[in-house]
Amino acid sequence: MHGWTELFGSRYPHAGGPEHTALSLEHAQGFELEVVATTP
Repeated sequence: MHGWTELFGSRYPHAGGPEHTALSLEHAQGFELEVVATTP
């Protein structure tokens, strides 16, 4: 996926609970990105 790999796949997408959805990625150059969404 253009140098990005998923991190913590076994814990996500609901690591923060049922209202919490997240995606954590790491780039081959060492950058990390986390996208988090919550539902009311």
